[in-house]
Amino acid sequence: MNSNDLDRNKQKKLFFNIIIFTLIFFMAVRVPLDSDFWWHVRSGQLSLMNGSPILEDLTTFTVFNSSWVNHSWLSQIFYFFILSSLGNIGIMISVAIIATLSIFFVFIRLKTNPIINGFTILLCVMTTAVVWSPRPQLLTLLFFSILTYLLTEKSVFSEKIPTILVPILFLIWGNLHAGFSIGIILIITIFVGKALDFLLYKEESNQDQYKTLIFWFLLIVVCSLIVMINPNGIGIWQVQFNTITLPSLQNLIPEWASPNFHELYQQPFLWLWLLLVFFFMANRTSYKFSTIIPLLVLGGLGFISRRNYVYYAIFSIPLLSKEMQRFFEIYLKNYFSVQKFFNNIKNLNKKSDKKISKYINLFFVGFLWFMVTWKIIYLGSPIIFDFYEKKSFPKEAITAIENKELTDFRCFNSYTWGGYISWKLPEMKIFIDGRTDLYGEILIQDWIEMVNGGEAWKQKFGLYDINCVFLEEDRPIINLLEDNGWHVVYSDELSVIMTNQNH
Repeated sequence: MNSNDLDRNKQKKLFFNIIIFTLIFFMAVRVPLDSDFWWHVRSGQLSLMNGSPILEDLTTFTVFNSSWVNHSWLSQIFYFFILSSLGNIGIMISVAIIATLSIFFVFIRLKTNPIINGFTILLCVMTTAVVWSPRPQLLTLLFFSILTYLLTEKSVFSEKIPTILVPILFLIWGNLHAGFSIGIILIITIFVGKALDFLLYKEESNQDQYKTLIFWFLLIVVCSLIVMINPNGIGIWQVQFNTITLPSLQNLIPEWASPNFHELYQQPFLWLWLLLVFFFMANRTSYKFSTIIPLLVLGGLGFISRRNYVYYAIFSIPLLSKEMQRFFEIYLKNYFSVQKFFNNIKNLNKKSDKKISKYINLFFVGFLWFMVTWKIIYLGSPIIFDFYEKKSFPKEAITAIENKELTDFRCFNSYTWGGYISWKLPEMKIFIDGRTDLYGEILIQDWIEMVNGGEAWKQKFGLYDINCVFLEEDRPIINLLEDNGWHVVYSDELSVIMTNQNH
């Protein structure tokens, strides 16, 4: 291959990569509205006001001053700083950058041709896009992607610097989000796989394999300990068990529930599973346990909770890419029609003028970035943001509460809107928000009992001394309250505010 062909191939590869990541960034630019975002930025604001991370509840009347394992304190400060400095556009761009970076560390693990790379990375985008929102979980996606790159790329991890980077990664991760536990799980599964490889394969000397196992075991210990260097100390591990022992999570929060493949946005996880099984069987591929065990564990976690889709995709997409390339070489490469197709593409590339191709590529890239800029300006417009905010959150009802001076009331609020109310009306104490680990199973079950108008709703209202209700207009409790002397002070197509006249 002469220098002109090399230059042409570099140009094509660069053009392809720029197009891919411009499109990913374009898809990641979204209106930054998420129900959990609000209580996170409120917590970040309180931490900065206090001069240290808040480790107790300051926003509710139900568990006020209770200790709180604030595992996302650094993320909260990050998001609050972006929001206060750059506004909604800043949050929008930061989310798009983090999401794109998480895909980048998957993309650089792909070793196949551009067509297969493009298909598999698109599938990765479709599977992981469910968590592309302004939440600490998005930072866990990025850190898991970086960790997987460091652990699975031999050419990278064999060097000393990345070996040091892994504990440093966990040191930061342990202050950003409790999702660091999925990183520990990844290291443990690789260690278990390598132990099985040691027992069943003898490709290296026993001494070398012992050293490898000791290294991975020490890595687990070091990373598990280093995450405790945070304001919560050992409590950072407590939140992991508090969360998984709450049955209400599966009923109250959709992302903690098992998959529902009748919904189209959840199906890419299933497609990924089916494609991997098909190509593994068709190619009769043999992998070591250090690959099989993480693949099965991460895949199994995805069937337990849909929030785990993303980690399975991050780990498995390079395997799918590799198997698709192998399938092509075994079954399709020698077919005449396939050869003719690729020869035509090569001939077309040879015939094209280098300068003309360069200008066309620049025009196309410029057009895409024009569309990205237009999308950012459009979605960042106060008018458009206000429209989406009113569509999902009770913005006008918040104004009504201020006008009617209800901020001192003990208000029974929507679970979804708790953080939004806390952010918009910081002087008002709420009943509940998205911090399930803070409230515990009993309080969450009480909320469910009351909002659905269960048999004990009156008793629970009295127990919590509730004299105001701020809920979605279709909640069953609304009609019961009207029949029991409660008065509607505000209502629209989204929300209802009621007070107790007899209180």
